[in-house]
Amino acid sequence: MAIKVLVPKGLGKPLDNVRAVLAAAGCGMRDVIRFQTFLTGAEYIEGFMQARREVFPACYPDGAYPPNTLLVISRLVRPELLVEIEALAVRPGRAAAAPKRAGKPRARKARATRKRR
Repeated sequence: MAIKVLVPKGLGKPLDNVRAVLAAAGCGMRDVIRFQTFLTGAEYIEGFMQARREVFPACYPDGAYPPNTLLVISRLVRPELLVEIEALAVRPGRAAAAPKRAGKPRARKARATRKRR
């Protein structure tokens, strides 16, 4: 998700938005298994890290944070956006669906039609 923010103080807003999207999907921050963060300038790293220091301890009281790949890029698709955070989460209490078994392929009769001359 990409969110327009004020830097550096506003860098906590995307994390709040991530929490809201997770909640709408029946998940929470503890269900996140990986973050990927895109910042449009190295000057925003400290602001982002400060936002993490403010938000993450309440979300992860044991201090075990999911991995976060932090990338500094030249810009996002919409140039007014400064940060994008992707969160990959696993919904709790859902067993993985059993893979569908590929059935025996049905034989098809090939028909060639030809006009009589």
